Amino acid sequence: MGFGDEEEVQTQGQIFCLEWVPRSKTAIQVDKIKLSKKELASILAGEAFGSSKKNKSEGEFDATDEEETDEENDDKDEDVNEDAADEDEASEEEEDEDGSDNWEDEEEEATVKEEKATVKEEKATVKKEDLEGLEEFDFDNYDEEGFHVERFSDFYMPFDDENIAEEDDSESDEDEKEDLNFKKDDNLLVCSRCKIGSNCLEVNVYNHETKDFYVHHHIDLYKTLPICLQWMDFDAGYDKNDKNNVSQTSDKGSFIAVGTMQSVIQIWDLTVVNLMNPDFCLGEDMTLPGSSNAECYRTKDTHQGAILDLAWSPYKRKRILSASADRTVALWDIQSERIVRRYRKHKDKVQTIAFRQDSADHLLSGAFNGTIFLFDIRTVCGKEVPNWKLDEEVERVCWNNEDNNYFAASTDQGTIHYFDCRQTGKSLYSWKAHDDAVPALSIRSNSSIYSACNSGLLKSWKLSNTAATLEEETDLKIGTAHCLGFNPDVPSVLVAGGEKQGVRMIDTSQEKKIKEKKKKKKEEKKSEENKSEEKEEGTETSSSVAKKPKKPKKKKTPVNENLNKEKSPTKVPSKKRKLN
Repeated sequence: MGFGDEEEVQTQGQIFCLEWVPRSKTAIQVDKIKLSKKELASILAGEAFGSSKKNKSEGEFDATDEEETDEENDDKDEDVNEDAADEDEASEEEEDEDGSDNWEDEEEEATVKEEKATVKEEKATVKKEDLEGLEEFDFDNYDEEGFHVERFSDFYMPFDDENIAEEDDSESDEDEKEDLNFKKDDNLLVCSRCKIGSNCLEVNVYNHETKDFYVHHHIDLYKTLPICLQWMDFDAGYDKNDKNNVSQTSDKGSFIAVGTMQSVIQIWDLTVVNLMNPDFCLGEDMTLPGSSNAECYRTKDTHQGAILDLAWSPYKRKRILSASADRTVALWDIQSERIVRRYRKHKDKVQTIAFRQDSADHLLSGAFNGTIFLFDIRTVCGKEVPNWKLDEEVERVCWNNEDNNYFAASTDQGTIHYFDCRQTGKSLYSWKAHDDAVPALSIRSNSSIYSACNSGLLKSWKLSNTAATLEEETDLKIGTAHCLGFNPDVPSVLVAGGEKQGVRMIDTSQEKKIKEKKKKKKEEKKSEENKSEEKEEGTETSSSVAKKPKKPKKKKTPVNENLNKEKSPTKVPSKKRKLN
């Protein structure tokens, strides 16, 4: 059994998490950080970012500074030599005027001059030996040439002809804009690609009509390890009262929140290319301690462990929730960059959280100790919070999109539990889906749940109120499967990420077609077999009838005659009679 139309993108590194961006949010013009001609020329000339004095005061030196310091040192050496010569001449004049002759000093000076002359001769001979065969280059007069490169800008100035440069730049800028901007029917797929010592976010473009799938740009995270991703459209930097910001007319944009191992949430702008730093971070420079006794309280402290999962809802755009290894769930106000409320019901690391699709108030959370809580973020949580307890570690929770009263949870032992949120305490039913942990779980809109395990096996199950039945299964060939995600605009498109072979994209709409084709083929085979069997039987019967000879018909004797024959006495032979 297998899925249809599988596409594979060969990349290196593990894909720990991925996130789709809806089509309506990709139709935004992309901006690119680019230096102007003057800025580039000033950088090449060493005049950017302030004067050379400022750079020297900050301890930053470039090639021009070194050359200037070398020239200054040469001038100082020349001045020192001139002063020494003047002093020698003055001393000689004084000696001549006084008439005092010191023969010992003169002998010493003569010996020194002779030694200097011998040294110069030795150096000259060495230079001649080193320059043998290089006479055509005339290195002796090299410094006297008119052309001398003093700085990199003199050697390389790319904008000699301004008119030609402007025409070329205008054409290249237009082409680049066409390549950068997204189409209305494009989806973005953001996925983390992690290597040893280097991590980044890949922003991919997917078009279902043209079947295009390519990397648009990268966001370098360097040594920051991304664990989870969450897309959102709220721009915290928008200010209504800022009259200078004419280009930005609303607080809507396209951003990706990255949960990291360093207990910080990074917010990156997806509409800007070549970014070096995130727009802002949640969790930095906040050290106010919170009360450890209260289970749920208002505070401004930060997480003390890695960010394991994120959740955001379009119904409350200024809020985002985070699950952490410090056993808490935090509700953040994005605009103020602070925690509004913290939930401390779990007694172990909180690994997964999920908002109900039709509400921004109901949040599911699952922890390593098997506990699942359903929080209402409108109120401060009390003692009575709907909860469930499993005997295994909770890997992933997800809501049923068709009926929001139901949700599913996968565990580290390969089992999947199906719940009704109106019935607390126990699950409706559970089944052994895989032989190992199930870290990836997603429910499609047609009540089909897809699960992927550590061995890379993907299965689809048909959900009901009483049981789940297996529909399809296939080997993704990506090693350990880390994540799954359905396209929000094309629900039949499923993407999986794992420890190798990059991203695997599957069109699940081909399942029914494949099944129907298989059924038709089976039916056709059966009908053909039946027809062939009938034909064979017909030929056998006809041939058997033709070959068999007709049996002679027996004369029917009347019943009375047979009876008479049986009753009549036996006749004695004639010889016996004679003897008698």
